[in-house]
Amino acid sequence: MDLYEMTVLLGTLDAQCSAFETNHQHRDDAYRRLVDAMDTAHSKTAPISDEGDRAIRLDELRTELNVSAIQTEVWASNISMLNAAANAYKLSWNKSKYSTERAELRSLLEEPDEEPTGVRDVRNSFEHQDERIFKHFKDEAARLRNDSDHGRIHLSYLIVDDPGVDQVDALPDRNRIYGLWNASSDVMSFWDDDVDLRAVASHLRCMKAKIPAARSAAAHASGAQIL
Repeated sequence: MDLYEMTVLLGTLDAQCSAFETNHQHRDDAYRRLVDAMDTAHSKTAPISDEGDRAIRLDELRTELNVSAIQTEVWASNISMLNAAANAYKLSWNKSKYSTERAELRSLLEEPDEEPTGVRDVRNSFEHQDERIFKHFKDEAARLRNDSDHGRIHLSYLIVDDPGVDQVDALPDRNRIYGLWNASSDVMSFWDDDVDLRAVASHLRCMKAKIPAARSAAAHASGAQIL
């Protein structure tokens, strides 16, 4: 691979790492605002003794404080983080195409040959969620045809430890949930696929930190100067 091509690849990787970090910061900021909004709502409704009146006022405050919009911000940032991480990993790991070039890039970055697991599986599930959902219900059809439990649920875009919704003692079965983010562990899931976003953030920061040295190594190998 020539120096120009490697420069472009490293620049693209740097941009994806930066995109992940920017959306990570946006997500954390949105979640803090979500916590603050619900703290405000609960403090204002705590003095209301009647449970029904308190619930009604809490719903009103959720609307006034834009809780639903903030929850959407959290999820939008999570999806953007997944996309950026998957793009960064595709540059370095994809055995089906341009494996020689990717191996050279990994060598400069001192990265292992095995791709970190989870990111692309979860990202692909969200990207192709229409197919996943259609298939899920089709596969369930026979099993549920004679099911007398009409209260079955299929939750989407659920935030564990979300102060904006009532938390249950235990989550429903995993096959009944898609789009799950645990705010405490920073693990994001799509049904049975999981990715630890905290670990991904640490890895991408490490990769980004190695890019300047990789640029210098590529320039040195070509006998050229690189900015």
